[in-house]
Amino acid sequence: MFKNISRRIFLQLLASGAFTAALPWTLRSAFGQPLNYDPLEVVDEALGYSVFYDEHKGNFVVARQIVDQLVYTARQSDNSAALADALTALAKVQLLQGDAAAAITTLIQAEPLVAADPLRQFRLLTFSHAAQFLRSHTFPDNADVNSPAEQEETIEHYLSKLNPLNNQVNDPSVILENTVVIHQFENLPRKRGYIMLVPFYSTDQLRQGAHWMIEGELEYRNKIFTAGAGINLIAHADLNLAELYRLNHQMELAHEYLSSAKARYQQSRDPTGLAASFLMEGDWAAAPFSKPQVLDVHIKLSITSVGSNPDWTVEAGELDATKRDLNRARQLYQESQRLFEKAGAQRGRAALALRHSFLATTTGNYPQAIQKAQQAKNTFAEYGDQLGFFTATAHYLLARIGDGDLLEDREAATAIGHWGATTGSFSHALG
Repeated sequence: MFKNISRRIFLQLLASGAFTAALPWTLRSAFGQPLNYDPLEVVDEALGYSVFYDEHKGNFVVARQIVDQLVYTARQSDNSAALADALTALAKVQLLQGDAAAAITTLIQAEPLVAADPLRQFRLLTFSHAAQFLRSHTFPDNADVNSPAEQEETIEHYLSKLNPLNNQVNDPSVILENTVVIHQFENLPRKRGYIMLVPFYSTDQLRQGAHWMIEGELEYRNKIFTAGAGINLIAHADLNLAELYRLNHQMELAHEYLSSAKARYQQSRDPTGLAASFLMEGDWAAAPFSKPQVLDVHIKLSITSVGSNPDWTVEAGELDATKRDLNRARQLYQESQRLFEKAGAQRGRAALALRHSFLATTTGNYPQAIQKAQQAKNTFAEYGDQLGFFTATAHYLLARIGDGDLLEDREAATAIGHWGATTGSFSHALG
């Protein structure tokens, strides 16, 4: 019946709820070799085949429509493996949307279904741990919240469940998935949070720690390369290395790995990944000591004196106009915009609107900052990006304050807090 339909039509039918009967599938294939469509792979297609939020790939609304239908269909069957796979896919979508607490709740539902299935337990644990870190330990600049005791407790709980499974799971793709996801949501934010402070609070101990962390990042890149990671995964690993070298003020190496990432994205004909590379480079010019997502340092100076508070060392450097190159940032953002538009990557366009709001704020053009933040909010919302939407909402509120509107927008502020306290990320809402 479905043998000759195109993948695009299949995706549209699946999202519309056309398949209401039970669909038997495994992790690998859906309808057998003749059709070769795995419904779970169609979810990945809607996500742009990426687990990296900062690549700005995919349409989360479409992904949710598809995966919600898969969960509904699986619940009508007696196939516990199918339901566990569908719930894990739902949690992955929720995680990328920023709904970390909702992802944890979804995976708790799946736990009883995989009690005798080590491979599916392993995948469930991968996304559960990632969601825990996004939920409680990560700020909007993708750095950790510097709470070592709480983080260690989370990690110990994860390892206590992972270690018994290590000898029971030998599927290379599932092991690689675990390596990449845990690195992205746990290891990388911890490294960012540490290294970004080293140039400002430099001690031999901190510098040595930064050196070890970057060495670990090189080992991660080599590990996934040896494990057979595709070119796009290696390209993103190069982006991560570029960012860590940048934070450590090793700019020659930062540009070397950024150029490598660009070359790999070009080689794989991936304009969205290439656009994300130019976006990162623009961020370096616009916010040389942090990230444009962290806007409040530009508002706080009216409240607190930099000179009297040692905690403002980083912010003082960030606000030194001689260190920023806004014209260069605009040029790089323009190239990023061209590539995002070429790829039809609407979340990327929303991310750029947020950057232009940041640039307007740094120059005191608060009306434009408000307008661009509102544009970013609308686009993030249209494509189901909760993390982007609430970040843009915070920028919108801060730009209004900068414009002299001290009347609180209680509804918007309350929405951020409610999201952080219920389905989303508490640490992002706090940050």
